[in-house]
Amino acid sequence: TDGLPNNALYQYFLKEGTYNPSNNSIKKNDGDGRKIKRNFDDCATANVSETDEEQRKRRKKEERKAEKKRLKKEEKLAAKRAAKLAEKKRLK
Repeated sequence: TDGLPNNALYQYFLKEGTYNPSNNSIKKNDGDGRKIKRNFDDCATANVSETDEEQRKRRKKEERKAEKKRLKKEEKLAAKRAAKLAEKKRLK
């Protein structure tokens, strides 16, 4: 036979090297009439690039986020320093 175990679990398996999708004897749909798409060349240019305006908006948003994050970090560090100084004063 094909070298696979005689078991119901393996009934849909094919021996390595025997699958050929261009072979006309193999059914080319999923059983319900749908075709299996194997060539995606037509999808390569479908809405991939952004417009300049979208890029500008995204860049501005990222800059605002970075600035907000930086300010938050500075506030956190300032509060930490103040707490450390207060602790030193308390221990004296």
